[in-house]
Amino acid sequence: MGTTHDNHYVPKQYLKRWVNKEQKVWTYRTLVSNSHVPLWRDYPVKAIAFQQDLYTVRANGREDDSLEHWLDKNVEAPAKAVLDKVAHDRKLNQREWEILLRYMAAQDLRTPGKIKSLLHIWRRDIPQQAHETLAECAEFLQNKPELVKALPKHTVVRGQQGLPMNVKTAINKPREALSVEVEIDMGKELYMYALKRGLTHTYKILLDHHWVILHPYPGQEWPTSDKPVICMDYNSETSHNLESGWGKKHANIIFPVDPWHLLIAEVGIKNTRRLQSMDYSAKYTTFFQDIICENAYRFIFAVNPLKYMNRRHKRIVDPKLYEQEKQEDEKWAAHENHFSECTAWDN
Repeated sequence: MGTTHDNHYVPKQYLKRWVNKEQKVWTYRTLVSNSHVPLWRDYPVKAIAFQQDLYTVRANGREDDSLEHWLDKNVEAPAKAVLDKVAHDRKLNQREWEILLRYMAAQDLRTPGKIKSLLHIWRRDIPQQAHETLAECAEFLQNKPELVKALPKHTVVRGQQGLPMNVKTAINKPREALSVEVEIDMGKELYMYALKRGLTHTYKILLDHHWVILHPYPGQEWPTSDKPVICMDYNSETSHNLESGWGKKHANIIFPVDPWHLLIAEVGIKNTRRLQSMDYSAKYTTFFQDIICENAYRFIFAVNPLKYMNRRHKRIVDPKLYEQEKQEDEKWAAHENHFSECTAWDN
């Protein structure tokens, strides 16, 4: 079997739920290279929501697409029957809820918009955190020569469970001082480690929430996007923050399962009557349609083109930014590492 290069960050089985009569999905781009690009255009599912080698890495002259296959086997395939049950308004059992919520977590973590957000946070915070940790280690060892002497003269330890980090210790003469150096790849390898860990451990926090499935107002549909999971701090219809988290109290987590079913929970709130009152609501159908569009990164998908897009998510016409993002995607596909080195001494 050949290597998978076209990595769909929004699964094809998910997007197929938004196809029109021509078996295509209406697509709105939030960033275009020129103003002549149509606002909406329909595409076959295979032609949208993918990026070359998003999850493929190259090492020692070989290509590794095991993450793509892991996602298919452990997340996407188990969810198909569950998504079908939701589409037919059938009740889910506990195991099926876990499968659905893990699937939702994947749609939050696996997209280009999330990748760029995580890389920004890591490159901002990790070097300083590493320096502080190493300084604490050096201080701890400063007056413990017996521990320093017991360390190997030179060792490199690869991070456990795939964490892309090297730890190097050395005794430097003539002072016999200990140096500790950490090298971290803050690029594709760290992201892939975080994605797999999130879908193995972290997603379980979602099981503690109380979930409701909402239907749109008759004659309306839920759109979706290339960033389909919304984590929102809600103050009012005109005041909200879309950068909340899975475990932040009172945050709303929202996921359009298909054009007629919207998954929603309010973190820390057991009573779901307020959310249930939004079912089939014309007012909240418009509100959630707006939020889904606002949260999109570069693409919005729908069964039918939506109106009022200048209000919902006005597109950017910028050929320079369009080309810049294209080049960034090519660098990511080439797996260019972003190492950060931090060193501390026991002096």
